[in-house]
Amino acid sequence: MANVVTIKGFDKVLTRLNAEIVAIENRSMKGMIMGASIVKKDMEKTPPLTPRDYGNLRSSFFIVTPKSIPSGSTPMFKGEVAGKMRTDHTSTISEVRGMVKAASSIGKIKMLMLGYSASYALFVHELLGMSDEPRWRYGPGPGKKRWYKPRVGAGPKWFEASFKRNKDKILQAIRLNVQIKK
Repeated sequence: MANVVTIKGFDKVLTRLNAEIVAIENRSMKGMIMGASIVKKDMEKTPPLTPRDYGNLRSSFFIVTPKSIPSGSTPMFKGEVAGKMRTDHTSTISEVRGMVKAASSIGKIKMLMLGYSASYALFVHELLGMSDEPRWRYGPGPGKKRWYKPRVGAGPKWFEASFKRNKDKILQAIRLNVQIKK
C-alpha cells in the first residue's frame, strides 16, 4: 500500500511562483526597452553619430514591443518628403508590430524591434565613403540643389557601433530587471 503525503500550502507556493514568472517576463521587457533606449541615446552622443540633414532619419527611429511603441510613435518629419515619410513610418511600425506580436504569441518569446523607418536608412548606414566635407548636393525633390554641411562626428555604421559599444550596458539593464524580487 502506497503512502500518501499531503503538503499544506503547496497551492499557495505554486500561485506565487507563477505570479513571479509573469512578473519576470514583464520586467525582462522593461530591461530590453531600457537597453534599446541606451542605444538610442548613445547614437546621439558618441561618434559615429546618426547622420543629420533635415533630421528625418533620426525622427524615423522606433522601438516597438508587442504591447506598445515606447519610441517613434509620432515623428516630426520635414521637407517635401515629410508626408511620404509619415506614411512609410506608419506602415513600417504596423508591419513591425505585427511581427513582434506574432513572435511573442508563438513561443512566448519576449522581443522588441528597433530601427529606422526611413527608406534610405540602410544605404546611409552602410555608406563607408561618407564624408564630413560640406558640399553641394541634390534633394529633397527633383532637381533641387542646395549646400549641405554634414553633422560633425556622424559616420557610417553608427547603429551597429552603438550596439557593440553598449553590449554590456544592455545586458546589465536586462539582468537588473529580471532578478527575482522579494
